[in-house]
Amino acid sequence: MPYACIFIPDFPAQAILRAEPELNQSALVVLDGRAPVPRPMAMNAGARRAGVQTETPKTLLEQCPSLLLRARSPALERAAQQALLEVGKSFSPRVEEVSSGTVMMDLTGMEKLFGPPPALAAVLSRRLQAKGLEAQIAVASNSEAALAAARGRAGVTVIPAGREADVLGPLPLAVLDPPPEILETLERWGIHNFKGLAALPTAGLSERLGQLGVRLQALARGQLEHPLIASNPAAEFVEQMELEYPIEELEPLAFILNRLLESLCRRLNAYSAATREIALRLNLQTADSAADRSMPGQYEKCIRLPVATRDAKLLLNLLRIQLQAEPPAAPILRAVLRATPAPPRTAQGGLFAPLSPDPEKLELTLARIAGLVGRQNVGSPRLLDSHRPETFEMRPFALAPLPKGIPSHAPAPADGRRYGRIDHPLGGRRAQLRESLVLRIFRPPAPAWVKLQEGAPHRVAFGDTHGQVVTAGGPWRTSGGWWQSEAWQYDEWDVEIKTAGSGRAGFYRIYFDRAVAKWFVRGEYD
Repeated sequence: MPYACIFIPDFPAQAILRAEPELNQSALVVLDGRAPVPRPMAMNAGARRAGVQTETPKTLLEQCPSLLLRARSPALERAAQQALLEVGKSFSPRVEEVSSGTVMMDLTGMEKLFGPPPALAAVLSRRLQAKGLEAQIAVASNSEAALAAARGRAGVTVIPAGREADVLGPLPLAVLDPPPEILETLERWGIHNFKGLAALPTAGLSERLGQLGVRLQALARGQLEHPLIASNPAAEFVEQMELEYPIEELEPLAFILNRLLESLCRRLNAYSAATREIALRLNLQTADSAADRSMPGQYEKCIRLPVATRDAKLLLNLLRIQLQAEPPAAPILRAVLRATPAPPRTAQGGLFAPLSPDPEKLELTLARIAGLVGRQNVGSPRLLDSHRPETFEMRPFALAPLPKGIPSHAPAPADGRRYGRIDHPLGGRRAQLRESLVLRIFRPPAPAWVKLQEGAPHRVAFGDTHGQVVTAGGPWRTSGGWWQSEAWQYDEWDVEIKTAGSGRAGFYRIYFDRAVAKWFVRGEYD
């Protein structure tokens, strides 16, 4: 049995139900077509029990309050189609994307892994259910026979070799999707199923319906086959949900994001991948979009992690912290999450090596700190190419690359060294360092009052400190940015101040900012 076909009936409706499984309790009808005459194109079992048909106009559907009407969502259908392809690729390396909601797989040699066709189809059905999809599955030695059986028979169908015509016989002709004029002609002849079409004389059918009629008859007999053309689309890890009503609070939004993240992490796990970057996009209800949902506002955030992960709870907590620090400015209409795949993190700890902090917990702690002090104040400082004092920027923490040839799971060397530590050039001996003063920077610089005598600081006062200058060194004049509007020019001094009253001496760095004509204390020497 080399071929298996998966067909998702009412695929547009199942794509919505996959994103919002709680709607399974409602009678869902998916509408397609332009206003004011959209018609139902797909529905769930509840709507069928209520008597809804594809010919029912929207005006009659709106009169039934028990029906839930939703517009077709191409974005949700793309996500569901990607999930369907992922299930197929978990069984076979050769998978053909026949149409939306339909894929074909070559199962040659797969019996040794999954067992006979009934057992294989059962496993396939369970994996689809785990993805939130209810499918019709057919297994046959003929690809076209498997496709017709999957479209026309509910549940799981296994067609033994040579029995294609018998199994396909009761199926209606609509499964073949013939042109309307040919279907009408066959029905006038009294032909309503595969069996009747297969029994017609081929020569007479060719004279009346041409080669298309002969092809349809070969399909009805299970004799026509086409070679499988494997599809290899690039995997997109995108999950989204369009909301029926705008939401304004964080808790319901977090509930939706949790569902999307869990689905994303399951898909990443199926590919043996993780992610280091999660992008969030929210469509907001603005003044324009209140009347037209096709013109929403945008709210975008991106989380970049130093290590790859597929922990949905960690990612949800990071998103919650971001949203709490910078909440959206308007109610939310749709949420979209995109994950950038990355190789998963692998590490092997040494038996006698000290435990390092868990990167996931460390990232969560940093995010909470950033929520309190501002994201621009958390990270790793990087000096900028400027002579201006204290010119730096904050960058997110990132792991330094390991030396070439050392894998990430390599154990520590036997001499107790750790990768990333630079050995001292004296061969491990302690360097003889002379004592030196350390400047403790004040941020921001403290405003000061300075009295000059013969061009040098004589008395200094700032904050609770004031006193006479005992010794002074300077000035050191620095300037820059003269070609810009932010030009700067400093006269810096190192001074020893004898505090009045206590007689205690302190060492400080002061400077005169010529741009604003004011004195400041940059820091204190310890």
